[in-house]
Amino acid sequence: MKKFLAGLIVGLCIFASTTVFADSIKSLVGSKVDGTFEVYYQGKKIGDAPSIDSATYLPVRKMSNIAGMNVNVEGKRIYLTDTTTQGLTDAEVDAINQKRGKIQGQIDILSANIKTYEQNIEAKKGEISDYEKRIPEAKAMIPKGREDDPIYQLGVNALNEKIAKANEDIKTNEAKITAAQAEIETLNSELSKLK
Repeated sequence: MKKFLAGLIVGLCIFASTTVFADSIKSLVGSKVDGTFEVYYQGKKIGDAPSIDSATYLPVRKMSNIAGMNVNVEGKRIYLTDTTTQGLTDAEVDAINQKRGKIQGQIDILSANIKTYEQNIEAKKGEISDYEKRIPEAKAMIPKGREDDPIYQLGVNALNEKIAKANEDIKTNEAKITAAQAEIETLNSELSKLK
């Protein structure tokens, strides 16, 4: 997955901006650097990217190393080759990329589901907090001497049942998160095994 994502980033940076890069590269010589951005990959800083005329430039060698690509500099040209697909036919490369895309799609769906489960948990915690605040109010409405009367305990019991149900929902969502994370690990393992 690491190679796929890094390759995607490098590919997008290089190929999406090829025409802009070709036209603007000559104007970069002598240009003033507006600032720099720290570049992180999976939480780890990999370098700095200069910003020139509101465009940010990524370090080719570091990005290609992350992507698992070979870098070959010949004169004023940089050649990148994909080490994971060397020696494969175009059909084989297409099949691998299709499988990578399918797996990445599954990972993206699972990640989105995890965010939804986390939001559900936070919502249930909010409900529990609200119910807990309402219990003293419900108890205050019970006439003195009737605290043990089941009829008057209905409101308090209903709130306690809602708290219990919300706690069950939290546990269910936590279990779904754990299952999704395990599935993501399995899919990441599959991605790493792809050439």
